[in-house]
Order: sequence, then structure tokens, then C-alpha cells
Amino acid sequence: MNKNDLVEHLPGLRRYARSLLYAPSDAEDLVQETLLSALGNMPLWLRRSKHRPWLFSIMHNNFVNQVQQGKTREKHFPSLVTLYGDPVEHPFSDDSLGLHRALQCLSVDDRSLLLLVAQAGFSYTQVAHILDLPQGTVMSRLHRARQKLRKLLEQADDHRYREQQ
Repeated sequence: MNKNDLVEHLPGLRRYARSLLYAPSDAEDLVQETLLSALGNMPLWLRRSKHRPWLFSIMHNNFVNQVQQGKTREKHFPSLVTLYGDPVEHPFSDDSLGLHRALQCLSVDDRSLLLLVAQAGFSYTQVAHILDLPQGTVMSRLHRARQKLRKLLEQADDHRYREQQ
């Protein structure tokens, strides 16, 4: 295992970071911080057979640390009104944009769970390891996160419907 092996994981790390963070530049900073942490812990890297979950765990922990230090909360958790803005100025023409906006309204924990399972493709067991949670907790929190996301998307649909009337 060498530094070049990190390169194969960059696209997935970037997707996850961009989904977690509202600003693309902040997402790139998180990726860089993750890579620096991984390189700084190369002996741990060499002992692991599965590197991808380890890298995502580092990224998640770095992100949570930023949130706890208050560096990202206001910038990355805008309200629904802030995200959707005036419906006349920002029509909902793209479902993926609506999904992205709804994800940004979720808590860090909810968003992380959904992204690790749905976007990154990790199993519940892997997510439990990445987030350092029991698998049953992952499953129940994921269920609640999906319900919250569904409700936000329904609100967005209602908003679009009212604008079409």
C-alpha cells in the first residue's frame, strides 16, 4: 500500500464531502484534511485490509469535529426558506437539486447515515464501523432519517404545486 492507492478513493471522498458541505471549496478542504490525516497515520493504513471505510471514517470524524467547534454549522445548515428562496426566483425544475437542498436541511447525523448508505454504498455493518455505532442504532436512525428526508421532499413538492397554480 502506498500514497498512490489513495488516489483511487478520491472520487468517492469528494462526492461524500460535497454532499456533507454546502460550499464546494469547504468540501475540497475536508478532502484534503482527510488525506493528510490518512497519510499521517500511514502505519494504520498499512495494517488495514479495507481502506475505503477507514478513509470515510476519518472524513466523517473530521467533519463532526468541525461542526462541534462551530466552524460549519451556520454555513452548512441553512433553513428551508434560505435554501428554497423565493419560488418565483428559484423554480424547482430539477429533482436532484430538490434532493440536494433537502439533504442540506437534515442534521449531520441523519445526512451522514443517508449518504454513507445511499451514495457511498456502504453496508449497515460498515456504516456502524465508520460512525462507531451499534448496527441496530444505524438501522433505526437511518429509518428516521429517511422519514425526515421524505417529509422535506414532500414539502418541496407541495411548494412546487402551489407555484404552478
